[in-house]
Amino acid sequence: KKAFINFDEKTLLENLPLVLDKKSVVVELLETINVTPDVIKVVSALYKKGYTLALDDYDFSPKWEQLFPYISIIKVDREDISFEQIAALKNSQLIADKNIKIVVERIETHEQFNMLIQIGIDYFQGYFIDKPSEW
Repeated sequence: KKAFINFDEKTLLENLPLVLDKKSVVVELLETINVTPDVIKVVSALYKKGYTLALDDYDFSPKWEQLFPYISIIKVDREDISFEQIAALKNSQLIADKNIKIVVERIETHEQFNMLIQIGIDYFQGYFIDKPSEW
């Protein structure tokens, strides 16, 4: 199984993901990142090296579209994005063409889970699925 590890702009530009095994991690790009030419260059290089890349807390901002050629997973927070927006994202041509997987966070009820199943969401995260536990 892969671990999702958050990276901000600074850690990306310092190439810190390269110290991790690409088979063991998903490089999660935080929503605070500025999509600059330098960031695009680093993200592209990680993609070419075989890293799996995810957008965290996707907010439908057009700035992220520049990174879509390199993205395999988009995470959305159910509390910030409506079910209608999630459905539109899942059914968008861009997502279908790239076979981008969608993770919906903060699933807390059976009703929410069922609605997302009907939309065709790929992955789920939240207390409904499992509560955090100590190791």
